[in-house]
Amino acid sequence: MTTPIGTKPAVTVNAADSGHIIVHGTVPADAKAPFVATCQVPDPPAFARTLLIEALARHGVTTTAPTLGPNPSDILPSRDDVTALPVSATYTSPPFSEYAKLINKVSHNLGANLLPPLMAAQRGLQTYEEGMQIEREFLAKNGIDPASFTLVDAQGLPGDKATPRAQTELLRALARRDDFEVFYDSMPSLGLDGSLADVINRTDPAAGQIRAKTGTLVDAPNGKMQLATKALAGYMTSHSGRRLVFAIYVNNIPVPSDTVADAIVLALDANKQLGAIAAGLSR
Repeated sequence: MTTPIGTKPAVTVNAADSGHIIVHGTVPADAKAPFVATCQVPDPPAFARTLLIEALARHGVTTTAPTLGPNPSDILPSRDDVTALPVSATYTSPPFSEYAKLINKVSHNLGANLLPPLMAAQRGLQTYEEGMQIEREFLAKNGIDPASFTLVDAQGLPGDKATPRAQTELLRALARRDDFEVFYDSMPSLGLDGSLADVINRTDPAAGQIRAKTGTLVDAPNGKMQLATKALAGYMTSHSGRRLVFAIYVNNIPVPSDTVADAIVLALDANKQLGAIAAGLSR
């Protein structure tokens, strides 16, 4: 629904079942910037199957399979049989730079967690763990002490750890790469877009001078909820024009009333405080 000028958008997206995604909420009449929301579908293989059937139909390719339904992986032909079939359609994905924006600006955990399988597949490998090993080798190759990080997945769930020094060393290493600007452009801009859009005012001198990625983890190790980690790491352009790397962490903050709603409020408040610290450092 459209709401009066000056109000804030409030849009939610959820998957009611494997065949339907529901978008509802409010958008102000004077909304100019795009509003981005994500939804984690309950059955990704079935969702991908539906998208494929619909895409084929749009290009004149008919199928006997119904549009909605589970993905019958147990009756799919072997890889060799598929290779021998005639090609009905090809798909070229968007450039990886767009994928990186989804992961970084939106803070899309599932997208981040798909990177290890993609890296493994690029090398002719097949498992998630093989992709994680490629990631660990990349860090070590760039001079980051293996004792300064522990990686069990690519999205930062419990068990993943990295010291601020390891984080800043990684940021320095990435800044030396030929494709650094692609990575830099994929990160949220403080006060302007992504997960940092509302952290400071657009009129603040630091707005647009910091590109950084947020990190958030709420858990309940002893039955009581806590903000286990709230982090912000990236690049800032100082008042003198010098580009700097930074990493700011806070850990193990108890959630006041031990409720999900309070945990969300605490995480959002911590996000603004870390952004304010970064903004102050850049001035």
